[in-house]
Amino acid sequence: MLNGLKRLTKLQIMISEMEEDLGLSGLSDIEKKTLLVIVDLNEKAGLASTSDILAHPILNQFSRQSMFRALKVLGVCGKVVKVGIKRGYYAPNA
Repeated sequence: MLNGLKRLTKLQIMISEMEEDLGLSGLSDIEKKTLLVIVDLNEKAGLASTSDILAHPILNQFSRQSMFRALKVLGVCGKVVKVGIKRGYYAPNA
């Protein structure tokens, strides 16, 4: 178990460093995870709908309201953009 925790610690440090490099360190946990889900869904399907974002396993521990607040913050800080004619579709802002 101790070896596993040591590996987990190293991974967490590496993730923290990557988040810092990508300018994500100022985001909350749910904001980071929501952004990652949008990136994942866009890679797989070309766009991310709110229903798909809510159904993603990374976000299953968060409430619907928290996810929508995270989407709003991500939009304001320019990390995601709304796409398409219909409401509820998002993409990472390249």
